Amino acid sequence: VGINIRDFFTFDVVKNEFIFTGIIWFEFDPSVVSLDAISKFSLLRGEIIERSEPNTRITGGGRVIAQYDVRIKLTTPLDYQYFPIDDHKIAIGLTNTFLQPDEIIFVANTRGFFADQIVGQAGWRPVDFFVKTGITEALLKRDDRTRTIYHPAVLFTVHYERTGSRYALLIFLPLLLIFYLALFSLSLDPARYTGSILSLGAGGVSAMLAYRFVIESLSPAVGYFMLSDYFYFLFLVLTMIVFFVDIFAQRMNGKEKEIVVVLLHAVTLLVGVYLMGFWLQ
Repeated sequence: VGINIRDFFTFDVVKNEFIFTGIIWFEFDPSVVSLDAISKFSLLRGEIIERSEPNTRITGGGRVIAQYDVRIKLTTPLDYQYFPIDDHKIAIGLTNTFLQPDEIIFVANTRGFFADQIVGQAGWRPVDFFVKTGITEALLKRDDRTRTIYHPAVLFTVHYERTGSRYALLIFLPLLLIFYLALFSLSLDPARYTGSILSLGAGGVSAMLAYRFVIESLSPAVGYFMLSDYFYFLFLVLTMIVFFVDIFAQRMNGKEKEIVVVLLHAVTLLVGVYLMGFWLQ
């Protein structure tokens, strides 16, 4: 069995939605299994939107090759821990619930799994292909392993690497700008610009809180913290520290403000390197 991915019509990593056209093909011995049984294949996670009639031919050894033009919509388990500088593995699980492992076993390798043309997914490129065959099992009765049914299965996986920097710039650059705009308030003379200092500090905190809604609209909906969340809370805390320093700015001299600025930069650098270190691993 093999898959040839022709083209992606939808490649949405944030919404975990993928639609592509391609060819699914099988090579089998017609004296062992029928074409009708082979044609009843299905996906483990996804939906076959369109499926053509099988295009068959006979090889020199008497085996039959049947190929199906398909349009597939699928979702796949994705790990967003390092969003927006993450890579992803898109899995296509194929099975046949009308056949048992004692009737057929899928045999596949990476030579039969590839993509003709990689279009429709700007900012991403495939870096590797993986194939794993085996069986799936379904327990019909809890605590009774004798009531288990098995089916042949194969898992095709494509490792995609993010090449675009659009999401990273949209998330990280405004956070930096808001933080440094608030930090600029420490350079003003509190005796002359008390109102401006407090306005910049309070405005920085308000802008950080408001920009959270923008980040949420760009981010996938998950129940755990992502890299973008850690950086957001880092800059939110630092901006709030600047605001509290602004409140007491009249009681601080220039040297004390310089120390605060150096400490804030040191924290930003250390925490940023620490967070990026996990991604680089």
